Amino acid sequence: YSFVGLNPRLLADDYVSRGYFVRCVKQTLGNRGYCLYEAPEEYRYSESLWGLTACETKNGYVAGSPCNDTATVAPTAAVASMPFTPQYSMQVLRNLAGGLKKRIWGRFGPYDAISPRDNWASEYYLAIDQLPMVCLVENYRTGLLWRLFMADRDIEAGLRRAGLRPPRHAEGFPEVVAAFRKEGGNYLRDAYDARRHPDSGLYEIPY
Repeated sequence: YSFVGLNPRLLADDYVSRGYFVRCVKQTLGNRGYCLYEAPEEYRYSESLWGLTACETKNGYVAGSPCNDTATVAPTAAVASMPFTPQYSMQVLRNLAGGLKKRIWGRFGPYDAISPRDNWASEYYLAIDQLPMVCLVENYRTGLLWRLFMADRDIEAGLRRAGLRPPRHAEGFPEVVAAFRKEGGNYLRDAYDARRHPDSGLYEIPY
C-alpha cells in the first residue's frame, strides 16, 4: 500500500541498500515461486493463476500468505505487482479477463478471490484490494501517481528525515526478472521475458 504513492525505484536506506523496488521484485517472485513450485498440487495454482495475500476466502476474510495458504488466489496480489513483475502479472490478468472471466470478472474487474481447489469464487469486491490494482497498474503504465506524490515538498522532506535516499545500483541490470523453466527436478534460468509496454509500444529493460 505504501507504493501506491511512494516510488520504490527512488527509495533505499541503510537496511535496504539495493532499493525498495528490487526488494518488491524479490518478494513478488517469492510469492509466485511458492505458488508454482511449493504449494500442494491439488491447490491448482499455475503461471496464469497465482498470488497470495489477505482476501476473502470460502470461510471468511483471511490473511493468506505462503505461510498461511488457504488455497485461495487473490487477484490483487499479482495484478497490483504489475510494476515489479509485469510479464508474470500480465499472465494472471489475461487469464482473469479471459478464461476465468465468467467466474471471477464483474463490472469493476476481478472479484476479490478464487479457489480452484474448492471450485469457489468470491462474488464481492473489497475496496482495500481493488485500490492497489488500479493504482499500481497506472504506475506501471505511466508512473502518474508516483510522480504526483513524490513531487510533494512535504513528502520529500519526510523521506529525507526518515533516512531514505535514491538507491546506488552497480552496473548491470538490477531490475531484470529472469524467466525460469522446470526440467526434470531442476529449475533452469531461461531468458529475460520482456513484454511490450502497453503505452509506448517498446520493450524496456532498465539497466
